[in-house]
Amino acid sequence: MSNVYVNNFLINNNIIISRKIYNFPHYFLFYNPIDIENIKELNGNYEQINNYEQINNYEQNKRETKYKIISFKNNTLEPFIFYDTIFCKSLFHIFNSIDILLKNQIIFLLSTNSYPFIVPEKYLNLSVKSKIDCMPILHDFSHSIYVPYLKRKTIRSFLHKSLLDNIFIAPELFILCFIYNNNNNNNNNNNNNNNNFSQIKQTLIEKYNSLYDEEKNSIFHKEREIIKKIKQNFFNILEFIEIQICNEMKNNDEEIIIKKEYMIDDKKEIEERFYENEIKNESKEEIRVAKEVMYKMIIPYYKTWCFYSECLFFYFYYKQSLIDHDLISLFENYITTFIFENQTYESKQNENNIRQNNIRQNNIRQNNIDFKSVIYSKIFFN
Repeated sequence: MSNVYVNNFLINNNIIISRKIYNFPHYFLFYNPIDIENIKELNGNYEQINNYEQINNYEQNKRETKYKIISFKNNTLEPFIFYDTIFCKSLFHIFNSIDILLKNQIIFLLSTNSYPFIVPEKYLNLSVKSKIDCMPILHDFSHSIYVPYLKRKTIRSFLHKSLLDNIFIAPELFILCFIYNNNNNNNNNNNNNNNNFSQIKQTLIEKYNSLYDEEKNSIFHKEREIIKKIKQNFFNILEFIEIQICNEMKNNDEEIIIKKEYMIDDKKEIEERFYENEIKNESKEEIRVAKEVMYKMIIPYYKTWCFYSECLFFYFYYKQSLIDHDLISLFENYITTFIFENQTYESKQNENNIRQNNIRQNNIRQNNIDFKSVIYSKIFFN
């Protein structure tokens, strides 16, 4: 069965990732990509457009495409239920599927638009006993990321703003996505263009807090304690990044002072105009530095984003199963651990009060833990 979708980033990103998945051996055992051979494109009047890859007016048809008719290799989309008897085997299969994607430079991030794990077609309409060998396949790659697109020139296009509504993304990825989608070519809002990082930070915090608003999802009320830890980790990461930005900005102060001293010797009119523009330029420079600092700090940890996404999903929706199989500590530590270098860093509470924050020494996300090995041990030794 096919469905009509609005032609937007999410559906096109899903198509991009699906094309790459078709190159994997036995992909159908692990993934449910879009059926790329049967995509149909429609204009604003729901009239079909010819396949623009086979004709000359590529750009024109690309602009005219408003909707796409799409089907999946497995179109039934029956949600996979993680029965206790196959819970660890199913987890192992999922993390193995993620490893295959990572080896092919794809970061699988769970989407909030659809259920991420479905039943393979051959197991449909079978009894629970008959599904003992049934393993989940990954579905919906709309929020997934192809690693080569994380270059400086293309990162903003592929860290789409829709990620900011995804509860399953790591806090440092949320921060990176926000800063690259904010204060960028917003010519209709001059005030926003002149914001420095400190001003943008307030909006960032408000946005992250609203992500886990208890009114949006009952699970947020039920898991209030873990969300509190997640938010605290977010604040620690944001605070640490801000310190690095401040340190980097200090390195630029000497050049700014030289420019000001030069202008003081000039006419008053020029001097006043300079200072007016300098405020705007310093804000832009701070945002530029913020992006550069975040890029260098956060991108090296891209492999952890997919594991964070999975851990949070299972903590929210299969917590009791994690407890039963002695996996709860592993998953909780992974989603609450500070990601950056182990160290003690200074944090400015206010102008007269400096406090020390001790970052935990056993950094489970930095150590690239092998989830498959841990889960494998649970399958055979429990």
